[in-house]
Amino acid sequence: MAQNVILKSSDGKLFTLTEEAAKQSKQVENMMKERANAEEAIPLLKVEGTVLEKVVEWLNFHNEHPLMYPDFVIGDRDKNADLHPWDVKFCESLEKDMLFEMLKAATFMNIDMLVEATAKTIAKNLVGKTVEQMRAYLNEENDYTPEEIEELKKKYAD
Repeated sequence: MAQNVILKSSDGKLFTLTEEAAKQSKQVENMMKERANAEEAIPLLKVEGTVLEKVVEWLNFHNEHPLMYPDFVIGDRDKNADLHPWDVKFCESLEKDMLFEMLKAATFMNIDMLVEATAKTIAKNLVGKTVEQMRAYLNEENDYTPEEIEELKKKYAD
């Protein structure tokens, strides 16, 4: 019988999932090995409950459908060219802020496929945007002076 694991978010919310689902996170897998009491909740101090809920949803789905990415290699653009339609739909359903929080959580929890899915979705959302639109999407301020902008325009003008 499969053992369950309890994950505890930074705001104290608890989520139960199978060990197999939890082990998709290398961080959680390592924490499972190091804990003294198998019944003890694993604290994820950098992940809020609303975000962890979505991460657990993703982990459970991928645990039930393990062959979606049989040849997945982090960073291999040829092998990872296309996301599975479920991942596309899942990531596109997330609001922008949640998508960024999911990327941060996946990075912290070391879930390579979720990092890939969220990063590709963010990249797709930037396609065709102007520099100003990209800055707005990424919540980045323009740190160039007007003079520097003019200099760059001259330097890189066709």
